Order: sequence, then structure tokens, then C-alpha cells
Amino acid sequence: MYFGGFLLGLLSVGVMKTGVTLVTIWLIWRFAGALRGDPRKLPGLVGEPHREAGRAMVLGLFLFLLSELTCAVELYILYISHPLLRMFHSYASGIGAGLIFWGVFLALDSRVLHYLNQDKPCCSLDVCGGCSLRVGLPCNFHGTWRWFLVFLILLCLPPMFLPVHDLVADPAAVALPFDSWNAFFDKTAAGWLESVIPHWTQAQLYFVIPSNMALVDWRHLPLLALVLSLGAFATSFRVAPRRSIQLAVCAVGVVGFSYMEGIAYGFIPQVYVGSLAHETTELLGLVLLNSFANRFFARPVVVSIPTLVKTTQ
Repeated sequence: MYFGGFLLGLLSVGVMKTGVTLVTIWLIWRFAGALRGDPRKLPGLVGEPHREAGRAMVLGLFLFLLSELTCAVELYILYISHPLLRMFHSYASGIGAGLIFWGVFLALDSRVLHYLNQDKPCCSLDVCGGCSLRVGLPCNFHGTWRWFLVFLILLCLPPMFLPVHDLVADPAAVALPFDSWNAFFDKTAAGWLESVIPHWTQAQLYFVIPSNMALVDWRHLPLLALVLSLGAFATSFRVAPRRSIQLAVCAVGVVGFSYMEGIAYGFIPQVYVGSLAHETTELLGLVLLNSFANRFFARPVVVSIPTLVKTTQ
């Protein structure tokens, strides 16, 4: 009855988690190399225009890598889910996601939006008919931005209502519908695996993830995102929008990770399936980040002379 759990665990831990770790290391190597001035990595990240974006993404990826390494410690050294390591994993992943989101936003702003980076006209210039922000007045979208922040504040609340409890991974709950295969694994294959894999037993396929992880994912991280969102709303009354945008974008990354965990472990009843969904989502996110980096940083940045724009009447 444990064959299905073994296959899902092998796919989740052996394939997906390994891929997540390797892609994370690869991205850190590329971003860090470009920040050190190596044009062979990501030429568009060399120099000042994207330095802050690169630093944010490297720091976020480093935290993300630390979270994956804590999982490796649990899997290959402790052979058990440790409460403190589970909490550290969630903290590092959630905060890392917020920093990565901020780095991505800065890159988008430098190349597309030109809202904070004013080397070129803002992308909304044709809509506004002129840029009030660049003549010292509040942005024409300030009202819209505040309503978005209200929505973001409310978005931080639902994860806090998910129940905090231990997550039980029962391999019998994901048993394959093939009795002969299950019997072969339980009576023959499992014994052989126990003889060749040090410290591994079939009984370890049934395990419990401590409630500490759910406590961080569905209480602490949404609360952190809520504080960031409230800070973004409070600072949105300033003419300069940078701090408000920074806090809000980081809050989106943090609460986004909380929602991902809520879907993977709160709404999917089987922990084995939720774990696979968790690792698959992380791997796809990193692949998308790599694709984004290739598109935005593949060529050197050419800084243009600031373009004069019309002002509001």
C-alpha cells in the first residue's frame, strides 16, 4: 500500500526538489556574476541601472536556497521534520519571495514602466497627457493605487483563517489501484531498498509535518504581509511613491507564498500530492524567473538622456 507514496515522494524529493535547488544555485551564480561585473553572465545587469534589482533577486534567491538546504538537512541527516527547521524554511521562502518580487518589479520599471526610473517617459504618459509626478505633484493614479492597497490589505486576511495543525503524510491515502504492484513493493522492493539506503525504512514513508510550518505559513507570513501593506498605505500619501510601492510589492510576494502553501497543504487533502504541487510550483517559478532574466538582461542597458514630457495644465 506504500508504493504510491514512495513514487510521489521520489518524484517530489528526488526530482522536483533537486531541480529547485540546482536551478536556484544556477540563478544565484548568474545574477551574482553579473553584479560582480562579468558580462558573460547577464550583460544587462552589469553596471548601475539594474544593480538594485540584481541585489534584491540575489538576496531573495539566497534565502530561497537556505530554505531548500534546511529541507535537505531534514531529509538526509535528521530523517524527520524538525519544528524549528520547518519554521525557518517558511520564513526564508516567504521573505525571499518578497525580495524576488521587488527585484522583478525594479527590472520591469527600468525597461517598461519608467515610473520610478525616470530615464524615459512613464508608460502612462499618453493616458495622463502629462506627468504630474515629475513636476512635484501627486501621481494621477494615486487614488487608484490606494484602492489597490486596500484590496491588498484585505487579501492578507483569508490565509489567517486556515486551521493550524500537524500535516500527516499517509502513503496509504495515495495507494496505487494495482494490488500486485503494491504487494510487490511492500513485500520485496521495500526490503531491498532498506538494505541499500542507509537509515531508510519503509515506516518513514508515514511522517508528520509539525504544525509550526502551518503556523508560519498561515499566520506569521500573512501578518507580515499585512504590516507591509499597511505601511504601504500609510506612505502612499507622500508625493514620492517609491517606499509605498516597495512595501506593497514585497507584501505581494510574501502573501503570495502564503496562498501557495494554503493551496498545496490546506486545500489538497493528501500531503504527498500537496508536497509535489509545492515543489512543482517553485520549480516553475524559478524557470520563469530565468526566462525573465534572459529577456530583460540579455543585452547591455543603454541609458538614454531623460526625455522632456508635457506637464499638466
